[in-house]
Amino acid sequence: MRADGVRVLVVGAGIAGLAAARTLRAWGAQVEIVEQASRVTTRGSGLFLPANGVRALDLMGLGDPVRTRAVQVEGQRVSDHRGRRLFELELADVWGDVGPCLALTRPAAARGVAGRCQGRAHPVGYGTGANRRRSERRRGHLHRWVLEWV
Repeated sequence: MRADGVRVLVVGAGIAGLAAARTLRAWGAQVEIVEQASRVTTRGSGLFLPANGVRALDLMGLGDPVRTRAVQVEGQRVSDHRGRRLFELELADVWGDVGPCLALTRPAAARGVAGRCQGRAHPVGYGTGANRRRSERRRGHLHRWVLEWV
């Protein structure tokens, strides 16, 4: 099934928003991306991508640009608030054949995803601020959406 003619508004041009827009466009939807920031920002810390998240990126065609910027995480240690070790996990035992778990900085992830999701084919409405409102009449029905930044 294709989404030819379906119009979708993606709010946020971060990693998830750009990946969603790319996938929706591949499905046939007309996608508009809006972002409150006036330009691309890559603030933030690191990301842990569990194996199912890496697999989802692969299915969207975004796995390779993220994988080249990431390191594989082989284990995790969970500690309490005092730093006492509670337990450790070997992630290959948890995820099996699903795939690797990865870690990377948020800027590296954003660059990897944005490189595949932006450009003339995927324009982003940067600086689309508060109280943007639109309504349209289609096939006799009034369709409305309201976008308000909080």
